[in-house]
Amino acid sequence: MHLITGMLLSFLLSKNKQASKPPLLQMKWPIETRHLLPGRVRFLIPLYQGNQSGLEGAVSQLKKIEGVQDAHANAVTGSVLIHFHESKIQADLLFAALIRLLGLEKEMEKKPVAKINKDISDFYLALNRATYDKTNGMLDFKSLIAILIGTVGIYRIFAERSVSMPATLTMLWWAYTTFTRESDTGKRE
Repeated sequence: MHLITGMLLSFLLSKNKQASKPPLLQMKWPIETRHLLPGRVRFLIPLYQGNQSGLEGAVSQLKKIEGVQDAHANAVTGSVLIHFHESKIQADLLFAALIRLLGLEKEMEKKPVAKINKDISDFYLALNRATYDKTNGMLDFKSLIAILIGTVGIYRIFAERSVSMPATLTMLWWAYTTFTRESDTGKRE
């Protein structure tokens, strides 16, 4: 038990490796810094995986920058490896140059969406489509939920002489609308 506690404390109290990187190099999208060594940096660009010509065009431009010794693109992994003189150029400037050369400025401006939100949104879209198909277009999932909650509310008013809705249903409704708000238009930001 003490060994596990010691390992956990060591992990929690150890210096974060990311802290030594400049903030720009800590980003995860659309370019991620995979490795950063003195005079060598590898960037991962998932959007360019399989796009050899796009990466090669950027690499040929990178080689023209003063301080860049060599650059190689790997379309299979979607990565770019750059060897450079640290005294002439810094890795974060190469990061910015690569964003510019690949035309990823718009990607940088996009609002990030958590993976769980994407999964829940996809699940909602599947439920919505199934409900729509099953009811021959009479209802979608959102209208079905609204009708069910409305029915429970009316029942509580007339049968139980209670005007308040249960907190559980309210919380479920808020969670539902939070995760499906972007899905109503069928697009994500």
